[in-house]
Amino acid sequence: MRTASWATAGKQRSVILADLASAHGSDGDHAAEYLNQAMDALHSDWYGTGLERVREVWPLLGGSRQGRQLDERIAALAASRAALPGG
Repeated sequence: MRTASWATAGKQRSVILADLASAHGSDGDHAAEYLNQAMDALHSDWYGTGLERVREVWPLLGGSRQGRQLDERIAALAASRAALPGG
């Protein structure tokens, strides 16, 4: 059996955290915590699929303070990635 490399495992962290947020969608505080952890993971191990997953789950937070803050983090990360060569 072949195991995933550490780089791949780091990338998958953001996806797993976003999935956990989705599973806790009825509890906005827990969902927000998982999504913020996913954003932290994306800063250290960029993964476009991870950002897509965060964007898919983010609406669960609605117009809450946490939702607005996460929206700002998503926009900032997306803008910084777009500014990179090949972004």
